[in-house]
Formats: sequence, structure tokens, C-alpha cells
Amino acid sequence: ARGTPTLFVNGVPVRGAQPFANFKTVIDKEITLANKLMKEGVKRDKVYAEIIKREAGKAAAPAAPGAAAPGKPVDVKVGKAPSLGPKNAPVKVVVYSDFECPFCGRVNPSIEQVKKEYAGKVQVAFKHYPLPFHKNAKPAAVASLAAHRQGKFWPMHDKLFANQRALQR
Repeated sequence: ARGTPTLFVNGVPVRGAQPFANFKTVIDKEITLANKLMKEGVKRDKVYAEIIKREAGKAAAPAAPGAAAPGKPVDVKVGKAPSLGPKNAPVKVVVYSDFECPFCGRVNPSIEQVKKEYAGKVQVAFKHYPLPFHKNAKPAAVASLAAHRQGKFWPMHDKLFANQRALQR
């Protein structure tokens, strides 16, 4: 990730505040590939690793007309990042974001739609990428991690994005 927001859909980078339709195009393609792999005998919890192994290094096509062209797939580890959806989901969406970034705030409704439309099929994870020129982004990230330790990351996430212009230590 070189800026915010940057999302990775099974390792395929999608940059910028894209509309839901652009994410849907990429996610649907990845679900089709995941289903094919599972029919070939790849276990559900191994699909992501198999996609990365087979697809890494291949150039990816643009998500949709007018969308930013994604780059080559890369292996992005969810790790202990706050996430929603099954850990063994064949499609993983990893969001690199900054709570003070206005573009990240604009992409948030698309991410919410992804979570609803692909519930049970996609794991969505949040990774912090506070930009140095957003003075309240790092304290907001720290506060959200404190909420995460209490099992309240996503409500805090929503509250921080809903109040982006009012963020203060």
C-alpha cells in the first residue's frame, strides 16, 4: 500500500475510493476462481494460499471501466488485524486505511456493502495506515486498537469515520 485507501482482494490491489461496482467485479472474479479451486479438491481454508501461489506474478486486468488498474497479486497476511467474516473465507479483502483520510471515508460505504452482500463468503480485514500529515490519524488508530482489545473495533471504526472532521486526541 502506497496510499489510502488501498484494498487487496485476494492479493489484487484496488487503489482509491472506488464505488462498490468496481469491488464487486474483482470479488466476483475471485469467488469464481475460489469455487473452481474447491471443485478441483482444494480445501476451503487453503484456497487463498493456492490463489496466491497460482496467480502471484500474473498481471491483473482492470477492475471495471474507469477503475484504477490493479497491480500484480501479492500475499497480504490478515494476521491479528480486526476482521469480519470467516477466517477460512476463500476471498479476503484487506483494507489499508486512515481514519482521518477523506478518501477512506468515501470508500467506507462500498466496504459496508461488500460486508453485507458477501457475508459468509468474504473476510474483510482492516489494517492501519495513518498518514503522517493527518495529525489525528495515529491517535485514532491507537484508540481503535484499544477498542479492538475489548471486542469493539468495528463500532469504534464506524464512530471514527462518522466523525472524521471532529477527531481530536
